[in-house]
Amino acid sequence: MNRFFSTNRAEALRIFFGIPQARIDRDLGGALLDVKRICEEIDAYCALAEQERTPELSARRYHNRFLQAHCMRKLPAICEAEALFHAVWAAEDIVNDAAMNALEKGQIGELMRRMKEIEQREGLKENDYWSIGEGPPEYQAANAQSDVLLEKIDEAVMPCVLRRYRFGAVADMYENNRMEFDVMREVGRRQVFPGKCKKLNDGESKAKYFFEEYGQAGVDLLNQRLKESGERGRD
Repeated sequence: MNRFFSTNRAEALRIFFGIPQARIDRDLGGALLDVKRICEEIDAYCALAEQERTPELSARRYHNRFLQAHCMRKLPAICEAEALFHAVWAAEDIVNDAAMNALEKGQIGELMRRMKEIEQREGLKENDYWSIGEGPPEYQAANAQSDVLLEKIDEAVMPCVLRRYRFGAVADMYENNRMEFDVMREVGRRQVFPGKCKKLNDGESKAKYFFEEYGQAGVDLLNQRLKESGERGRD
């Protein structure tokens, strides 16, 4: 979830996707010379109160985060997984905001309202949730439908924004080799946030996710990539 959302996600996304490709390419070309300002603008946005995060500033933050990711991949010491993570992390902000915007309207919004009505009818308390597979069948059906639609948003937005900012190889991996993509993202996450990952001690749960999603091949690939990066994996 994006903690630094705009006061108007829909408008922020409209402004962002309206940035001409020529400007994106120009800004990418000059990003290394302008990296100090880019990072300062990102930090300044994060320090703003929620009501101060206008759509214009939010769209600029989306843009700046990709410029920052571009600068990161140019560093000689950065590994492939870490460079990928920075790009995907920037893209996930946009994917998450697009998904949150969709929750409030259209077919997904209707499904969410239906699920809320069922929760209230069944006496579920505020801030309480059913686990996966719990709840009445009609709730599970609506939840499964919304998951499919949200996944379609992810599949449309993620490669689109990656390619706009010239991360074409990452977009290709996302579309054609999701297991490798997810593994590289996880390795990159641990490279970028070693202290946080160690504190969370979530290696076992991540290995479980890869096993459930991709079988033993996913766990083996994760452990292989972690070994290559110098970190021990989980069986």
